[in-house]
Amino acid sequence: MEVVAILVVIAATFAYRVVQDVGRALNPRAIRSQVQGGVVQGLGYALHDEITINPDGAFDQRGFETYLLPMAEDVVSVDIDLFEGAPSAGLLGTKGAGEVPILNVGAAVACAVANAIGKPVSRLPLTPPKVLALLTGR
Repeated sequence: MEVVAILVVIAATFAYRVVQDVGRALNPRAIRSQVQGGVVQGLGYALHDEITINPDGAFDQRGFETYLLPMAEDVVSVDIDLFEGAPSAGLLGTKGAGEVPILNVGAAVACAVANAIGKPVSRLPLTPPKVLALLTGR
């Protein structure tokens, strides 16, 4: 029961903030949606994405029916600040917005879990069995 409580506390208290240089923000609403989508993809990478290869060299995951994706209830609150910094070299001065937010989510989640359980985290994804193994030292 102790592990469940820790996981619930982590999920209940986690929020995420993004400050992103978007060049010139032509459509801030669309950019915010792109950033939100990138964060959700990052959460999937941090908490779900796992591909394992068996001794025969084949993937253990046979299809998308067992592939976990973040659902609406898994998504945390995302506070987004758009920074219109240096424009890109393009004609309109815009920059990509959906890819960059994916990169830091895994590290942020790993740090949050490490702080919550008091043990270092060195591998993703942080599935419940992996967090349990960290807690029990297995």
